[in-house]
Amino acid sequence: MTLASAEQLPVDWEHEKRPIRIRLLDHMKDLRWHPNKELTERFGHFKARIGELGKMGYRFESRSLSDAARGKEYRLESGIPGLPGKRRRVRLYIDEHDARMLLDGIVSEQTRCEVNSALDSRATQDELRAQGKLKR
Repeated sequence: MTLASAEQLPVDWEHEKRPIRIRLLDHMKDLRWHPNKELTERFGHFKARIGELGKMGYRFESRSLSDAARGKEYRLESGIPGLPGKRRRVRLYIDEHDARMLLDGIVSEQTRCEVNSALDSRATQDELRAQGKLKR
């Protein structure tokens, strides 16, 4: 047996079948800092998986290491997801008077109609994207 083969650990194939995103989350749940090099070696293009987890509500921190050649390190802020990362927004066009009323907690009928229109527009856009008729 060579030294190289003696150092190799047995592969847990059930663990390997799980999505990289889930394996990365399990690895990061210790809430410790993990260097970029370690995460890249273990999970490949892990930054995309961090983005996916962020959309699921998990928050990550990153910081530069003191040795510039070593890059950054990352850590999971909490093992409990918060609100999803990319909140969906809608654009409203309302009169200044209606905006001032809204700040006072009063919703005019015109503002209510504009909100419904904006939400309907967003739903239509999502539907067209799903059909492949509208690009992102």
